[in-house]
Amino acid sequence: MRVLPMFRDCFVWRLQSKYRRVDIMNQAQKKTLLLKLAILPGFNKQNGFTLTELIISTGLGILLSATLTQVYLSSAQTDTLIQQQSLMQENARFAFSFIGESVRHAGFAGSLPEQQSALSNTSIAFNNLGVIFSQADHSVVGFDNSEAGDAPAGARENSDQLFIRYQGVQAGLGEDAPITDCLGVALEEKEVVQIRYYLDADNAQRSLLCASFIEGRDKAYQAQPLIDQVNDLQFLYGLDTDNDGVINIYLPASDERLNGGGNNWNQVVAVKMNIGLESNNEKTVKAFTEIIGLRNR
Repeated sequence: MRVLPMFRDCFVWRLQSKYRRVDIMNQAQKKTLLLKLAILPGFNKQNGFTLTELIISTGLGILLSATLTQVYLSSAQTDTLIQQQSLMQENARFAFSFIGESVRHAGFAGSLPEQQSALSNTSIAFNNLGVIFSQADHSVVGFDNSEAGDAPAGARENSDQLFIRYQGVQAGLGEDAPITDCLGVALEEKEVVQIRYYLDADNAQRSLLCASFIEGRDKAYQAQPLIDQVNDLQFLYGLDTDNDGVINIYLPASDERLNGGGNNWNQVVAVKMNIGLESNNEKTVKAFTEIIGLRNR
């Protein structure tokens, strides 16, 4: 219980008036006066906090610090997640742009009739992987799930492979924008390139690779990584079965109408690409899909 300052001052005045002058008090009277003044609430200006007040203030400080820490951590995690998702989207756009350019070139055999014969040679093997394109009108060939017995070796299991073929432009045409392979190597007249997109089974970075083989050249170009942190790679192929310019069905490469008895790769007019990407901390996985049409059909 607190004593109002007015009553406290009044009490002090009454004590002092009782003795009139402090200097004529004996020691016992002075001691009595000081004890009575000391017990007045608020009279001693050097009073500290009570234990209860210290406990409450400490608890409030801890609660406030914990709240601010949680807000900071949540904000940092959100910022990291946004950065990781942005990086995955950028990698997906890059992969679609890169592979899309090759797919749109698929089957290109030059702009003049005498150039058409370059793609008719179906006995050229893709480096050491064997013959991929067994017919002249096949410009896109795929393999579903790389552990399959007929799939070229060296790719990650449970992922697909895509092979594309086209040839260079005639000398004197398109000099300002020469046709290149996926590694940026320019093609000369009637040179045919075979390109392979796949996931490397032995790469710790989990990369999407591009390998190029230019028929007739001695140099076999090594596969180069395009993007890292690729979790999965799948392809579906859109077929125009009645030749009306409209896709009738999407099929995996393992379907018998493609790699089976049908062998209808010449009916492929579009490639549907699905790529799964991981964040750098491997805590986020996101799939991206793109449909790329062939121009040379």
